[in-house]
Amino acid sequence: ALCQMQADYCRALSAYNKVLQQRNALLKTLRERGGNPEQLAFWDEQLVAQGSLITARRAAFISSLEEEANQRQQLLTGGSERLHLRYLPSLAAEPEEQALADLAEPEEAAWLREPSPVYLAAELAAVAETFQAQLAQLRRRELAAGMSLVGPHRDEVQFTAQGRDLRTYGSRGQQRTAALALKLAEVAVMQQALGAPPLLLLDDVMSELDRGRRALLSSALHGVQQAIVTTTDWGDFSPELRQAARCLHVDQGRIEELASRPSP
Repeated sequence: ALCQMQADYCRALSAYNKVLQQRNALLKTLRERGGNPEQLAFWDEQLVAQGSLITARRAAFISSLEEEANQRQQLLTGGSERLHLRYLPSLAAEPEEQALADLAEPEEAAWLREPSPVYLAAELAAVAETFQAQLAQLRRRELAAGMSLVGPHRDEVQFTAQGRDLRTYGSRGQQRTAALALKLAEVAVMQQALGAPPLLLLDDVMSELDRGRRALLSSALHGVQQAIVTTTDWGDFSPELRQAARCLHVDQGRIEELASRPSP
């Protein structure tokens, strides 16, 4: 989503992936053949430079996305569920405990707690300082593992509803609803940022939702200006949405627009 809104983020992500590949190759060589670990200094500098921007932008984006996603989660559940997103950057973990389960609350990191929509040099410097310290503290472990153990490539996002981690404890219906709320939120945030509505693509979204959530999703889709939604059952959608939509029928690789919209 960020790559579609921010060109410099997209460039940084592409550069980061290339640097990561080179750095991992060097770490593997140092593990298998030995050599001077100081060779990592150049790649560390590049990894921090690109990774700091990526991390700061993600922190701010997820912060703004959470409010929109929560509103849509409540809409899709009739107000019964609140959705919370939490960014889990690997930089916020204890150096000796990289497992996500051991992540501490990032209260000490102002750039993560209250990210600014304007990415000032001071914010990036704070992320870079944390990143550089992590690399220094993890040097031995990275050399032993032959791979990079910290950075945006190890980030996660946690989804919780009613205090429960949806990835672990959410039902398929809850997970599907949260995913839909997230996509609808992305549409809203991207439209605000770009000034134009993006195209929303949803594949067979109704199949794992109960009747009530189907009706709520049909209502939510009325607020989306551009969407392509696939389904095997036209009757899953509300009469109002069916009336407003164009129905394209796919049969054996051929697509035809139905002149008269089928009844449920």
